[in-house]
Amino acid sequence: MAFSRHLDHEADRFGLELTHENHAAATAFAKLLQVGLGMPRPGIIPMIWFGSHPGIADRIEFCNTYHPWETGQSSKYEKYFRPAERSAGPPLSSAQNNGR
Repeated sequence: MAFSRHLDHEADRFGLELTHENHAAATAFAKLLQVGLGMPRPGIIPMIWFGSHPGIADRIEFCNTYHPWETGQSSKYEKYFRPAERSAGPPLSSAQNNGR
């Protein structure tokens, strides 16, 4: 189960690095809590026996704190991204994208 949680965490990291949409990701995880599809911080026993995904609160916290591009640090997966032909900067937010 721990390996599965690690893969989910890395998938979260990859998505954040690709989109830079930290707030949207954190909001999506918060909505999962609102509809009852997760426990914020399951205890150690449920996490060991049943936890195939990271806790939702941990995922929200990661979304709110992980942004190496804001401080000029390199991202773990940036070497796999090809820059968009039309843009030299970070990806557009959904609000900016809808305005085009």
